[in-house]
Amino acid sequence: MTEEEIKQITKLHKSYIPTGFLSTLPDRFLFELYSYIEKSPYGLLYIEKKENRVIGFVSGTTDIKKLYLGFIFKKGLKVACLLLPYLLNRETLFKLFETVSYPVRSKSKAVKGSLPKAELLSIVVHRDAQRKGYGQSLFYRLKGGFKEKGIRNFKVVVGANNFSARRFYEKMGGELLQEIEVHRGVRSVIYRFNT
Repeated sequence: MTEEEIKQITKLHKSYIPTGFLSTLPDRFLFELYSYIEKSPYGLLYIEKKENRVIGFVSGTTDIKKLYLGFIFKKGLKVACLLLPYLLNRETLFKLFETVSYPVRSKSKAVKGSLPKAELLSIVVHRDAQRKGYGQSLFYRLKGGFKEKGIRNFKVVVGANNFSARRFYEKMGGELLQEIEVHRGVRSVIYRFNT
């Protein structure tokens, strides 16, 4: 993927996932994260383009813990410099810890079997391109990417009150597993999919 495409992915993420914790961090952090996901052996990143413009993307990981650890190991110093002003804020530090540690916390509370390591991290389609099948296409491309890597099932975490996203995941065949709190006081739900 080109640097320009990653920049467009970053912009889409910030515009369409404004309430997510990652959107509160600098654009450059998201750029580094998506650059890493695209190159990581544990990452998957697909885009939809129209007239040289990214109109949608989906990202995922075959192992969220290994992806995060690899990101910290490979880009830790650069990311720490980018986040330094944010790391001085106790609330931001706590949310960062919650984000990185949620896979372990949610796994210990799983009510319907163990949670998959693989995860759909984000999916966004530009408003002008919505309801035209791009979201489904991106979802199926990620699902196919997981299948090619031998992944049998994957999960997605979505805000409990994000009803449009929940309808989409249910339409895609998601099995509702449990409710969790990735961030204190914010309810989310986990869906599981088979490849």
